Amino acid sequence: MTAPLSDAQKQGVESMIRGMNHPKSAPPDMSFTMGWDVVANYSETQINSLLAERHRSFTQKQSGMLQELRFENDEVDNRTHQKYKSFWHVKFGPPVIEFNARSVKTPCCSLKMEVIGGSVQWGSEAPVESFEPGWFVSLNNVPLASAMGELVEGKIQPEENTSIIPGTKPIHFDFDVVKQQHVVLAFEMDPNSITVTAIPPEDWNKDDSHSVTDSQFQDRFKAYFTGTKGGIGQLVDGVPRAFSYAIASVNNQTNSQGVELRPEKFQFATYCGSGHWENVTILSIFIQVVGGVSKPDSVNLQQRWTTQWYDNGIMPIPAGFSASLLLSSSLFKTTILQHGFKNSGWSLKDSPTPNEAVNKVTCLSSEKWNVAEQNIKYHQTSVFHVDGSNVNLKDCPLELSINQDDVNGPPSVRALWKIERSINWTAKWDFAYIGPNYEGASGTINATYQLCDTDNHALPRKLNSTVKVTDDDFKFDLNLQTKDFRMDQKEPNGISWDAWHEGMEKLWQQAPEVSVASFGIGFLRTTNLLLPGSKVMGINSTVGVKIPKDLVLVGDVVPA
Repeated sequence: MTAPLSDAQKQGVESMIRGMNHPKSAPPDMSFTMGWDVVANYSETQINSLLAERHRSFTQKQSGMLQELRFENDEVDNRTHQKYKSFWHVKFGPPVIEFNARSVKTPCCSLKMEVIGGSVQWGSEAPVESFEPGWFVSLNNVPLASAMGELVEGKIQPEENTSIIPGTKPIHFDFDVVKQQHVVLAFEMDPNSITVTAIPPEDWNKDDSHSVTDSQFQDRFKAYFTGTKGGIGQLVDGVPRAFSYAIASVNNQTNSQGVELRPEKFQFATYCGSGHWENVTILSIFIQVVGGVSKPDSVNLQQRWTTQWYDNGIMPIPAGFSASLLLSSSLFKTTILQHGFKNSGWSLKDSPTPNEAVNKVTCLSSEKWNVAEQNIKYHQTSVFHVDGSNVNLKDCPLELSINQDDVNGPPSVRALWKIERSINWTAKWDFAYIGPNYEGASGTINATYQLCDTDNHALPRKLNSTVKVTDDDFKFDLNLQTKDFRMDQKEPNGISWDAWHEGMEKLWQQAPEVSVASFGIGFLRTTNLLLPGSKVMGINSTVGVKIPKDLVLVGDVVPA
């Protein structure tokens, strides 16, 4: 069971949803997904926790992640000009990724590692000097990229002749082939731009030196990742170092349950907060699905993504959480709602609202409404007759709107449904012992059956809707409440008021027997999104689903 929300979490969600409801700088179509179908966001903190767990759980040989660095180096004594060798053994703590806030065109990061021990010996006869722990070594300007490979027992095996694709380019999947693509640290892509810096501890005495500042060590440290010196940048099995530092994965495997959202293209970007959120950095993965109606724009995605959130003063992940999932408004309406309504015999058409934070669709039922005739006896032998009818509901559109009125509550679902009918009626008077029935008064009732607001029939009715959220999916349960239909009619009559009232009341109480069955989407399975290391996003069921226009889910990266 999800724990109650903290004050920080409540305020974080409230701030994010309110900002998306009323943006200072409105994005196109009021959608925050940059034209993509799905955007998954992960905090830098969670990614580093994942890397630390992998660093702890696997040996260097198993994972390829740097834990120890041993090498010999040729040296020359500056005084005697004699040649000798230095012997290095450096131990490293888990890696820490820091996304580059200044990188607005290409996703980049730094990889920082703490020196937790080790030694250096300057010549075979010299004493061994132990390293003081506490210093960090940082590999800077590392570009993020993508590469194809299979995840086998926690380790990524690259495809034969796989290529590393820059993060500025979208990645396309072959429709007929199931593949897995990974977001990686592309050390080999641009080794000349990568630099190394040594970072001292806070209590460092500037008069003290440390061997990690030595240029020979820094060259070897860089070479381990880039392979630019003596083949050190390759594992013994020939796997590039990039695969040892994969931080997210996307595959295009078909989902057998619920709505199929099979990725056909993806791209990624990073976001670094400023001001109040200056210590918050995020990796965002953008996905376009097969059959989606979105038209994603890949150009300058990194810059546009950063600008969008900065201009609106909110974050892709609210405070107190480490992950979020955004499903675009267009995907929500044309795929998810379409799927749910279709299962209940409805068709659905989008009703665009480019400048409003609301989703509107027009729904048509395939059912027919059979209205029974009414025969109301009065004055012992007289009959008030109202014709029956057969109404084709395809001719009667239901207007549905979904938005987030209350940032702290569930989404609001409203419906306005008008069914207009012309109803013929007659009053048959039977005079005892005189002869057959005598046709008396007659007329037509122009009736409008409406699913609408109780007080103002021109306004839509707020429906009872239930949203259930688990770590696997969410489900909508919409109750059309047809028993709450209202009928407007004005027609004078020349028969008994009681008979008229009884006949009208029976008509008024009728409503079409239609419904929309509960429907949902297994969003984690269908988006085929995961982090290497068997971790997934756990959705916070207390927050539930928010729909400012895009569909928003928040939570944390947790062990699967």
